[in-house]
Amino acid sequence: MQVTVNPQYSAADINAAITAVSASSVGGTVWFDDGVYQPIIPLVPKNRVALRGLTPQNSPSGDPLGAVIQAAHTGHIFSYQGVIGGKSDIGIYDLFLDGNNQAANGINLYRFQGARIQRVNVARVVGPYGMNFDNDVATHNSYTADVLDCYVNKGASGSCYRTGANQVKFTRAISDGGNYSLTIDEDAGNCSSVDGHFEGAEIAAIFVNSSTGTNRLIGNLVSMTKNSAQQQIGILLGSLQGVTPETSNTVQGNVIAYGGIPQEQAWGIYLENSLVKENSILGNIIRGFAIAINCNGTGNDLTANIITGSTTTPSRGILLNGDNNSVLGGSIRLPVPQSGSPYVLVQPWTTGNTVEHVKQL
Repeated sequence: MQVTVNPQYSAADINAAITAVSASSVGGTVWFDDGVYQPIIPLVPKNRVALRGLTPQNSPSGDPLGAVIQAAHTGHIFSYQGVIGGKSDIGIYDLFLDGNNQAANGINLYRFQGARIQRVNVARVVGPYGMNFDNDVATHNSYTADVLDCYVNKGASGSCYRTGANQVKFTRAISDGGNYSLTIDEDAGNCSSVDGHFEGAEIAAIFVNSSTGTNRLIGNLVSMTKNSAQQQIGILLGSLQGVTPETSNTVQGNVIAYGGIPQEQAWGIYLENSLVKENSILGNIIRGFAIAINCNGTGNDLTANIITGSTTTPSRGILLNGDNNSVLGGSIRLPVPQSGSPYVLVQPWTTGNTVEHVKQL
């Protein structure tokens, strides 16, 4: 079933069209004609319905194009709340979501089982997230979303992208702003970010926080540019209140760069505490931080990372504060080295750490 809506439709009319398509025998598509829509209530995706703008959002951009959903309310622009055990074959494509400095999240999916978000741009939202994929913590029944070629521009708060659900895959996601670019949060697991481009985060670009593990961060470009006095981290693996282990993640082939003048707590990759363990940090290129890799974790594999320190601030390559970690291969170049074992510092109170074949350039 195919239905086309235009900017003259009210939010209630658009939601009625979505419901009608979902109720049909085969589902279908609701097409959004070009123009500016100003819904006064959230739009509600439904099972077996693809929501598509007629004009493709050809490149991730903060410039409105094609069908623009400009919120005239303070809720989420698209909001889905499924039922326990229900299905949710949801699709949202080629739409520009303008929060108009009043809407909460651009997309908020809760209790979903199947979603695809592609070429969707989000700007001017004021809630905690640009896009949020959430789990029911009691039933853990939210999973499987593909987020492709999307863009979020967010003010200095919250996270541009966030998942608390399993099997959410971000491919070529782009963001600017936020406290965090991407958060893989408590209860999420087996998620990934591949070939993303994350800039302008205030605290950390990618934050993996007490997830259930087995996440993959591969080939992302992270750029930290603010000359901030607060802690700034490219990729952070953390354990919520030091209780839930963060394990078995792969951080591989990312380029993590600091373009400003780094403060003492500007770190490329940070493994927060002893419960961050048995993760693989492989073949990353890390440039311009005060400390490239700060490892408080246990039993992590740090292999073949290419490190260049800041040209303006005394810097260190790798700092090992935890036990049983392995540093193998790679290279470290420090234009302005810190004093005292600046390339790899293994703290004397630790045990079981090994450092082999690291080139000091």
